[in-house]
Amino acid sequence: MVLRAGALGASCLWFTLLGYGGSALAGLLNRPRTWQVIDAGVGVTMLVVAGLLAFGG
Repeated sequence: MVLRAGALGASCLWFTLLGYGGSALAGLLNRPRTWQVIDAGVGVTMLVVAGLLAFGG
């Protein structure tokens, strides 16, 4: 029962912080340059993972 209460509390905290964080970052995330940087970071991450998978790293 204690584990369920902890999971419930963590879930409530997580989604509350996610909502407030989204509100706080809304201005920054409206900029096209921000999304270019995010997309570049995702692309680099995907290339690294693909390289590790291809070459057994």
